[in-house]
Amino acid sequence: MKMSVVAMKCLQSRIEHINENMRNDVQTQVQEQLAQTLASMEASMQKQMEYSMQRQIYEVPVQHTTDRANASILTSLIP
Repeated sequence: MKMSVVAMKCLQSRIEHINENMRNDVQTQVQEQLAQTLASMEASMQKQMEYSMQRQIYEVPVQHTTDRANASILTSLIP
């Protein structure tokens, strides 16, 4: 099947146009996925930070109380 030069140029131009559109679509999809992943990671890190802060708030007094209890037990063991 022979094609004219003009038909081949038109076909080549159309293929290049389709390829460019596909590249743009893929790039857009990758950017959207990356944005979603980053947002998810940020939310996860925020929750982890909040959890860590809550643990610090509640564990410090408990640890202090435990240290006092241990100290008082040890002191009571010493004659």
